[in-house]
Amino acid sequence: MSFKTPFNLDDMMKMFDPDSVAKMFDPRSMMAAFEPQKPKGLDLAGIMENNKRNFEAVQTANKAAAAANKDFYEKQMAVFNELMKGAAAQMKTLGSAPPEEIAQKQAEIYGAAVEQSLAIMTELADSTRRANEDAFSSIQDRVEQAVKDLGRF
Repeated sequence: MSFKTPFNLDDMMKMFDPDSVAKMFDPRSMMAAFEPQKPKGLDLAGIMENNKRNFEAVQTANKAAAAANKDFYEKQMAVFNELMKGAAAQMKTLGSAPPEEIAQKQAEIYGAAVEQSLAIMTELADSTRRANEDAFSSIQDRVEQAVKDLGRF
């Protein structure tokens, strides 16, 4: 029966071989050990592309909101201008007419201004609703796509 040692002396001595020691202390291999490891299965390019699409969706929604706000402002100014025209017309009719005639003219002027204001406000509400629906649709599509993309990771 032969006795076998648990350690192989030849293998242990290879650790002290000058070539092995030189490889172990090679600066390139030592620095490689300190570099951060990249996680496996993480698609950075895909993540960046998804974020780019998210940014574009938000940008589209913001453009729609900005257009709606501009339209809102223009229509508010149109309402204001119509009311001012009515007031100016009223002031011109206030000459020396009898009080009954002045009251009738005022009612006509205010009635027309209110009708025009209501028509403009209805257009304003419809325009704002459409812009909000467009912005919501844009964001909703992007959220649905982002949820699908999460399933891939």
